[in-house]
Amino acid sequence: MVHAKHILRIALSLVIIVIVCGCAGAPKQPPPQVSVTKLQKDKRVATRPRIKIAVIDFTNKSDFGDERLGLAAADILTTELFKRGSFLLVERDRIKKVFQEQSLGMSGAVDPTTATKAGRLLGVSSIIVGSISQFVIKVEDHDYLLLKQRIMKAEATIEVRVIDVTTGVILYADSGKGDYMRKSTQVLELGQKVGYDKSLGCQALRSAITKFLDGLVIQLAATEWSARIAAVDHEKVFVNAGKRSGLKIGDILEVKEPGDPIEDPQSKMIIGRTPGKSKGKMKIVSFFGDDGSIAIPISGSGFSTNDVVTYVIP
Repeated sequence: MVHAKHILRIALSLVIIVIVCGCAGAPKQPPPQVSVTKLQKDKRVATRPRIKIAVIDFTNKSDFGDERLGLAAADILTTELFKRGSFLLVERDRIKKVFQEQSLGMSGAVDPTTATKAGRLLGVSSIIVGSISQFVIKVEDHDYLLLKQRIMKAEATIEVRVIDVTTGVILYADSGKGDYMRKSTQVLELGQKVGYDKSLGCQALRSAITKFLDGLVIQLAATEWSARIAAVDHEKVFVNAGKRSGLKIGDILEVKEPGDPIEDPQSKMIIGRTPGKSKGKMKIVSFFGDDGSIAIPISGSGFSTNDVVTYVIP
């Protein structure tokens, strides 16, 4: 009897050692904090209006899950870009409505032609598309005498592209691979049995996104801000960007012709536009609608619908 108690005491001691060592070695993975890039501190980025962009639902090309995985990845990226404060993100409901009305597939499979069409309707300068090329959940169970340990790990690889809506050209392409792991321990069959943790997937997606987030932000921040004239009524000029975009009363905008499209002789795709001739300048005097502004000319003439407007740094 004494011998049996002695064996049990040793076994329990070993269990405690395994628990302590296992917990001490368990990695803690809080959401990574991405530092603010130097480009974001540039005066041009700090003073100009916010770049308006749309993030389309990513395509899930992995063998795991369904389209909801792509939706989750797009939502995470949208949130991370919004937190930077330099961008205006179009709401998903509005994107969905535009794509449905135009019979466009709302996924990362959007091609340059679709992107340019949707971008003009959404009033954005760039569209971000992407895909989940790899996603897997790994589960390992280990028995240590009276202790059972489960290790769950999610791994994800995400591809991302930025498409210029004016030309359909891919401005930026990158990928990121991330993972997230969680351990659970059960002693003497006590405690709740641990099943699959759904938050693992989102954490792995977030980890993958942070791998390319800085490069993506730099590319977007380097894009010249521009908007379009939506209508002209005598001395009033209506612009498709306003208070939400970061414009202020008194801001000066330069008006330019759209420029002629330049076509690649081989691919027959539009690769850019000729520099538009300046028509003059105007000043913001009020706002209207969800994100529109009204300006009056202060120099030049001949302003018309679809003319390009750019921000004049004070």
